[in-house]
Amino acid sequence: MNDLEYTDRTIIHHRVALLAKTGKPLGLMSVAITPTHNLVAHFNPGLPPGKQVFVRPFESRRDAESNFDEALAVSRDRGWTVIYNGPRLNCPYRS
Repeated sequence: MNDLEYTDRTIIHHRVALLAKTGKPLGLMSVAITPTHNLVAHFNPGLPPGKQVFVRPFESRRDAESNFDEALAVSRDRGWTVIYNGPRLNCPYRS
């Protein structure tokens, strides 16, 4: 396991946002808080493959959640619609 991997048992808080924009694939943002990491991840379908996923660590949970909220606001300002913003959606199918 590398420094940025975590399991379901170690997640303290996890919030997901799905974003839609006419003519674009869905965008995704996530904030994950674990005992050792405070992470915000973005999936930007408008970027080239290999650059679409961006994960940023933060010193504190407050900083990560604040960045997540600010990024959602910027996305709305850029014409994206937030179609879901809440707890992680559990999928019964796991690899």
